[in-house]
Formats: sequence, structure tokens, C-alpha cells
Amino acid sequence: MGKILPFNTEPTDQEKFDLLVRPHFDDLYVSAVRLTRSEADAEDLLQDVLLKSLRWLEELEQVEFPRAWLVKVMYNTFIDQTRSQQRSPLSEANDAVCDPDELPAHDEPLARLLDRQRRVERVLHAMRYLNREDCALLGMREVEGLTIKELRQVTGMPEGTIKARLHRARKRLGRLLSKDAVAAPHLRIVGGNDEL
Repeated sequence: MGKILPFNTEPTDQEKFDLLVRPHFDDLYVSAVRLTRSEADAEDLLQDVLLKSLRWLEELEQVEFPRAWLVKVMYNTFIDQTRSQQRSPLSEANDAVCDPDELPAHDEPLARLLDRQRRVERVLHAMRYLNREDCALLGMREVEGLTIKELRQVTGMPEGTIKARLHRARKRLGRLLSKDAVAAPHLRIVGGNDEL
């Protein structure tokens, strides 16, 4: 009897998607929330990115850094949607934000947690006064921890432009936060020297 050879089957699109995209779901969702500042909008943005990644699966297979590629698709989709909304005659409804000051603090750990939450809320509130693209760039760098090289790949901007915009955004954010002494946050800048 002859030797039985194993089948050389090509992975399905579902298997490719699971391998290349699924490991980045959580990171992509967090990025989407940072960009859109809304969980509902973040879910819509993430869904758009996942659909695009499924359509461009063959291209994604050739990419060296799939996470950066996916963040770039998300960033570009976000910018396109933002520009489209700015041209739209419809206005956005403001989302209600829970005020941590209204919650009772009964013990020390809860008080520390609420204090930290207040500081984060103030930083996020101050970030709303940055233009949306600078806010997104600052969020990807400081919150998501993308390197300058990854930001260059995501945005298509030159390194010098990215560093200059990050510097201006940080400076503006600092001025916004310094206007209220209580709002001065304890920020830890990730890669504050913009190392590659």
C-alpha cells in the first residue's frame, strides 16, 4: 500500500482572521474608545475596522506589524468619519458623564480610587479641548503606548511632525490642566522623550 500524504490545506479566511486580528480586539476597542470618547461610537468604529480587515485579509498577511496596521486603519476611518460629521448638518448629542463627586467615599481605598477617577476624568475632559486629531495622536502615544515608528506608520506623517504635534498637544493639555489647581493630574508620560 502506498504512503498516505497529509493534505496541504490552505487556512480559511476565518482562521487567518483569528490568527491576525482577534488577538488585537481588546487593544483596538480601547483605542476606539480613546478616539471616539464614547463606547457606542467605539463599537461602531471597531466594527468598521474589523469589516475592513476582513476585506483586506490578504494585504494584512503581508504586514510586519498587524496591530499597527489595524490601528492605522482605525485612525484613518476615525478621521474620515470625523470630517464627514463636521460637514453634516446634524449635531451630536452630549453624553451624560457620571460625576464621581456625587458618589460617597466610605473607606480609604474607595476614596483613593475615586480621587484617581476624578483626575482621569479631568484629563479626559481637558483633552476634549484639543483638536480631535491631536487628541487621537496623544492618546495613541501616551495611553496606547505606540512608538513614534508605529505612529509614523499609522498616520503617515513624518517623524518630526509627529513629535512637534505631540509636544504642542502635551503643552496645551498642561496649560488646560494648570488652570484648575485641583485638576493637576499625576501623569506618567510613556516615552516622554519620544524614543523610537
